[in-house]
Amino acid sequence: MQNNLIEQLVDIGEPRDQRRFAQSQTALIDPAIIREMKSMADEAVRAETPRALRIAESALVVCGLMDDPSSLALSTRAKAQALHLMGRLDDALTAYDEASEVFAASGDAVESARSWIGKIDVLLLLGRPYDALDTADQCRAIFAAHDEDLLEAKVALNQGNIYQRLDRYNDALTVYRAARQVFQTHDEQLLVALADTNMGHSYSY
Repeated sequence: MQNNLIEQLVDIGEPRDQRRFAQSQTALIDPAIIREMKSMADEAVRAETPRALRIAESALVVCGLMDDPSSLALSTRAKAQALHLMGRLDDALTAYDEASEVFAASGDAVESARSWIGKIDVLLLLGRPYDALDTADQCRAIFAAHDEDLLEAKVALNQGNIYQRLDRYNDALTVYRAARQVFQTHDEQLLVALADTNMGHSYSY
């Protein structure tokens, strides 16, 4: 029933008509629906990116009918991720920042920082590697302060890739080694292998 309502909502053309539909189907005005729409957007984002964007924008229409910052932030992050993969980088950057700000304002520092993980890649694609490094540093500091060592290590891995692009191979090796140790601790063997591969690239220079 709920998935059918969501599909109907997403297929409506204009936001004002979506709003009317949601008001007439009050079951849609629920944070649980927004979480389901976020999951749907995540599933579609690589294979059907425009569809993922449509789902995220529809979720934002519903968010306008309720006062739930977490739902708003999740929907905005879903929108950012779709825009990112569609190559609309400036729009994606804005959406990532908006999602981060809403999470931060609601006191969720970890989710705020998670919203910047995609921003790091966007900044790199926009030719702003030093801004990407600064953002990565901020993310890692927040994750470290909240004992999210696995998330911090994943960002460190991305940070090492940026260092490689800047020909700062010793810096890259330092963060790769630190990340690898965390991945090993968590028995994340695929990530251990990725860290090893990246270190091999740095050693080759």
